[in-house]
Amino acid sequence: MEGSYWDTSHAHIVMERHQALLASPLFRRLRRRWLSTFARRAPFASFDQWLAFSTPWLDKHHDRRIELEQDAELLSARFAIPAWHVIPSLFFPGY
Repeated sequence: MEGSYWDTSHAHIVMERHQALLASPLFRRLRRRWLSTFARRAPFASFDQWLAFSTPWLDKHHDRRIELEQDAELLSARFAIPAWHVIPSLFFPGY
């Protein structure tokens, strides 16, 4: 098989779904809500920054973690993207 993964039709389908997710009013509304929950106006600058903040915060706020996971599952089902792609997309640009 020649070419990279990014040349496959599967990768293109996932990228198209991800672009639809990012353009969705529901995604933007949930992003604002969660950033506000974390007392932020803008997404985190990097995945590492998000992890450094979120790991202790979510460990202390179990109910909020469940809410976040439910919101991610909602978006995941709506756009056919794994939830583990949705959560980073909510919290930092360029994912």
